[in-house]
Amino acid sequence: MADEKCYYFDNNVLVKHYIPEKSETEIRRLSSDAVVYISNWTYLELLGVLMRFFRSKEIKKKKLHSVIEQIKHDIGTSSRHRFQLITVQESAFHDAGKLILAHAMTYELSANDALHIAMAKMIPHAVMVTSDGGKNSGKMKGVCHSIGLAVLDPEISDAV
Repeated sequence: MADEKCYYFDNNVLVKHYIPEKSETEIRRLSSDAVVYISNWTYLELLGVLMRFFRSKEIKKKKLHSVIEQIKHDIGTSSRHRFQLITVQESAFHDAGKLILAHAMTYELSANDALHIAMAKMIPHAVMVTSDGGKNSGKMKGVCHSIGLAVLDPEISDAV
């Protein structure tokens, strides 16, 4: 697996995979030619965002059900799944807390964002994939740069 591309998608990116936006093509390309991990936390966030989109009438009920069925097909723990589901371990919460203490005075880093970064750090050779702002101004990107974690924003395709 050392030569195989490996990504960790946060919720911002995963939502854009299912609900088309300008970066959808790049996100689909990334997920088609690499191992892509998401956490069980990301999965819950995704469902919450989809329900919010439905309540705010950004998506219709038929689309909601269609997307949920696709998610059930795409996310799991076997190699046939597009997105490999990993469980958030207690150590990830501990690491996320350390990230907040070390970086939240400089960057607007939420607990959710810190947890995603901590999860990405636990996967050998993984690149954190997030869409959280401009080329260098995104809060998660700034923290990733600070800790030496490779990061990519599919909206600007800036692997680092």
